[in-house]
Formats: sequence, C-alpha cells, structure tokens
Amino acid sequence: MMTDVQHDIAQMIELAKIQAQTINEQQKLLVAALAGLNKVSQSVSCQPLNLLGTWDKYIDFKKASVSPSYLAHQLQATRNHLAKLSDLPEVDAVAVRDWAMANLTVDSAKRLLSQLSTCYGWAKNSKLIDVNPFAHMASEIRLPRSKKTDAGDREIEPFTATERDSIIEAFKTNRFCHPFTSRNHLHSNYAAYVQFLFYTGCRPSEAIGLRWKNVDIDKQTVLFREAVVQSPRGRIRKEGLKTQSFRRFKINGQLRQILEDIKPLSRNADSLVFPAAEGGFIVQGNFCKRVWKKILQGLELEYRVPYYTRHTFITLCLDKGIDAKDIAQWVGNSPEIIYKHYAGSRHNLQVPEI
Repeated sequence: MMTDVQHDIAQMIELAKIQAQTINEQQKLLVAALAGLNKVSQSVSCQPLNLLGTWDKYIDFKKASVSPSYLAHQLQATRNHLAKLSDLPEVDAVAVRDWAMANLTVDSAKRLLSQLSTCYGWAKNSKLIDVNPFAHMASEIRLPRSKKTDAGDREIEPFTATERDSIIEAFKTNRFCHPFTSRNHLHSNYAAYVQFLFYTGCRPSEAIGLRWKNVDIDKQTVLFREAVVQSPRGRIRKEGLKTQSFRRFKINGQLRQILEDIKPLSRNADSLVFPAAEGGFIVQGNFCKRVWKKILQGLELEYRVPYYTRHTFITLCLDKGIDAKDIAQWVGNSPEIIYKHYAGSRHNLQVPEI
C-alpha cells in the first residue's frame, strides 16, 4: 500500500509524462509550420520578377559603386529600353532578345543583353530568382566588322593642324554667326574654351569644370582635379578625373596668352575659367548643336564631336616626335593607350634607313 508521499510522486510523474507528450506534439506542429512557411517564402522569392522591377532593384544595389554620369547615361538608357517592354507578362528572354535585335543597333542590342545578364546574375546570387535567363545570350551576337587599322582598333580621324586652326579662327571671328546675333550667342564666347581643348588635349568635362583657383599662370601650371558630369540630378562637379585623382599640365607661351586674355581683373577663386555665355557650366549638348556643329558645317568639315580636340592634340604631338610616355602624362592616359589607339593608326610613318 502506497503512502501519501509515494502517491503524490506518482501523480507528478504521470503529469510530467503528459506535459512532455504535449510539448512533443507542439514541437512537431511548430516544425511543420516552419517548413510550410519556408516553402511559401521560397515560392514567393523565386516568383519571376518583371524586367523593370528587377532592374530597379539591381540599380539600387549598384548605384553606390558607379559614377553619376554612368548611372545617368548608360544605365538610364537601359531602363528606357526596358520600359518599352513593360507589356511582357513575365520575363521572356527570347522575346527581349528578338525585340532588341529588331529595334536597336546590333551593338546596342548586345550591350542591353549583356547588362541584363549581369543584372539577373546578381538577382540569382541574391536569391531573388532561380535561373538567369539572359546568361550567355549576349555572347551569341556577333558585331559586324568595323573599319579597322593594322593595329586592330577603330581608326581615329583627328583634325589636321590646318583644320584646327580654321576652327579656332572661325570661333574668334564669329565667321558663321548671323549678323544680328546677340552678344550672349556669339561664337567668340567659346573661342578660348575651344583653343584650350585643342592645346591641352584635356577632356571637355575637365575644361568645363576648371576653376581659377587651379590655374597658376605665374607658376605656369594648370591643375586638373575635377570634372563636370551628368548625373540623375543634373550636371554636378565630381572630384577626381576619369583615370586619376589629379593631373598637372605645364602652361606654355601659347596657352599663357589665352589664359591672360580671359583672366578677369577681379575674380573669385571658385569661379569657372570657361563659363557658359549666360553663366554656369557649359552644356555640351547645347554647345554642339548651336555652335560647334554650325562651324564645322560652315567649314565643310566632317562632323566630329568636341572630344576629337583631344585626339587631335595627341596625334599632333606624336607627329612632332614627342614620346608617348610624355604625352600620356599630359593627357592622363597610359603609354599603352597612346600606342594602341594613336601611334598604331599613323599612316605617314616612314621606316628609317638604319
């Protein structure tokens, strides 16, 4: 016969067994519930995202690591293309490829598919999708043969020294201005800017952003350390250059005269060396359309963008026998780039008798 104490202990043991069995059942239910939630989560995360949604998520991730100008031009251009495909009910890589080939140049179509492959590769690594539908698609597109030099690259056709001088003279004399052109729209407003481009080989964005505090005429030095670029918020000043943080350029007598002529008697150190006629930054698009293009047409010269002033400077320096390493230092390129894109395309080189 059990004592009262033994009876109480037996009841406690039986109650503990019942509680343990209840907890075990609850754990099983919890495990099953978590497994179900995990399946739902995986199903939702792997649902096909539309093109714009995936692209925008990718850009939100990417924008901190790319330049504002690349974001505003290259990546925004891709988004503009994708917006035209918003009617697709789901991501159909083949349909996107066929649309691109039918509506874009071959080069642009290949670039679009390459960017989408990168985007969807990121989405796959981020567990947003299971498969990258654009993988290897761009590599299947072959670009047409382009005009090539013996050096294997696109041929650069700079201005000759005579053409350069004609362009500068047309700017200085307002040769192709309408007789009733207002002062703010005279071509001569940009003569010094164009001369500076031709005589330094700097990038237009570097000249547009140049401030007087970085020009020391007495010490004969121009310090390039910032550029004006296009961003999603408009034109902004960006610290650093395309390939380096800064670059010094020696002012020669030719350049000194240009800078002396435009130097204000009283100036703010932060003021622009080459402001637009109406003030603020020169807008390259407006400059090309309203001024540059008119002068080249008036001179009956093949149209080339203002960036060709840089190509012209480099080519003419090579023609003068200046070493590519020195030119590279002046313009912020590597000697390898100079040899590859410029020295290799010179047709007037003569083999010396040695």
